[in-house]
Amino acid sequence: MMTTNVYALPTNGETFSTKWAKMLASTNPVQELQEILKGENSRVNAAIALNPKTPAEVLKAIGKRGEIWAEWVVRNPNAPIEILQEVATKTKCILDSTKKYLASNPNTPLEILVDLSRKWWINSYVASNPKTPGGLLRLLAMTVDARKEVARNQNTPEDVLMQLSAEGPEIEAIVGENPACPEKLLKRLAKNKDSGVRSSVAKNPNITIEIAKMLAKDEQRYVRVALAKNHNTPKGALELLAEDGFDLVREAVSNNPCTPHKVLEKLLEDTSCNNTDGYSRILAGVARNPSTPVLVIKRLAKNYASAVAENPNAPKGLLKKLAKTDAILVAKNHNTPPEVLEKLAKGFANYLVAANPSTPGEVLKQLAENGSNEIRVRVADNPNTPEEVLLKLAEGKDTERVNEEGNVSSKAKINLLNRVIEKM
Repeated sequence: MMTTNVYALPTNGETFSTKWAKMLASTNPVQELQEILKGENSRVNAAIALNPKTPAEVLKAIGKRGEIWAEWVVRNPNAPIEILQEVATKTKCILDSTKKYLASNPNTPLEILVDLSRKWWINSYVASNPKTPGGLLRLLAMTVDARKEVARNQNTPEDVLMQLSAEGPEIEAIVGENPACPEKLLKRLAKNKDSGVRSSVAKNPNITIEIAKMLAKDEQRYVRVALAKNHNTPKGALELLAEDGFDLVREAVSNNPCTPHKVLEKLLEDTSCNNTDGYSRILAGVARNPSTPVLVIKRLAKNYASAVAENPNAPKGLLKKLAKTDAILVAKNHNTPPEVLEKLAKGFANYLVAANPSTPGEVLKQLAENGSNEIRVRVADNPNTPEEVLLKLAEGKDTERVNEEGNVSSKAKINLLNRVIEKM
């Protein structure tokens, strides 16, 4: 937490603005937040407008500044209905891109969705809206432009999905992946002659054990790979896939975080690989799998150190040892101990340490003071960077060289503002 003197009004240039100090010290900084945003660049305003937790009053103020600003607000999934209604009254003069975001926003009122659905270049966005009711989706299913999105929408009535499943392989594949697809239709699509359709069913998050076991024996190997990658594939089907004759299927099982412990351990004794490389990829998958038991991870660390270093659940003690040989991967791992990150911050992996949310605040402070522009951008974006450090970074001018990740000052301001909003 910041100390009291950080919030003090600026007397020697330590803090960059009285307004910022006032906002940070306020318990309900809505008005201060609005005032600050008025003087900030478009990058900062856009980030705050897109934050789902930004207060309605702030969103309203941003939206009134012009078409581009209104578009940012409309893209916010929690934009207040009154703002969306106000934007909708200006459909003759707002940008087409704004209309598309308006059509996609889950808070847009039904009457506005109905009106937008009459425009052929907008109706597919209405069809993609997760809140579009079944009745309107039924109508949109009759239009060529919106048909694919209707097939993808989870609100689409079962009978409409049944009808769309007769529209050919492309639409059938979309229906097959829709979580709302009824089981009887999934069963039918799982037997489709087109392997692309069967692969889509294999990816469905609501796949049943019966259908999964059927697809686990599919003649097309890439259907089985798709099933092995599905995080919702039933354990019984994963057990079958772990014995598959195709290396890539077993490799997908080894990387699936939902694969049971006993299956992962069984893959360690895999002797059916067609080549050494295939066997290595399977064991590497087990090593990086977050569900792999700690004892197994330790067992694999000697020969598959890089894969273990990627594992988010790798033991801290093991990561400390691996930091000597796999500094890049260990620096990225959120489970890496603070003292290890502190050491890595002094080497070539410092730019990754700067982005790691587990990096201690004091280390981030040092990186901000001594690091390159790329490092400071990452520090400015880090959720663990102390507020006093962010204030100093935010004090920089927007005329600094801007890289593809964004300006250091803007990143720091966005980080600070989002924290303020989080507390409101």
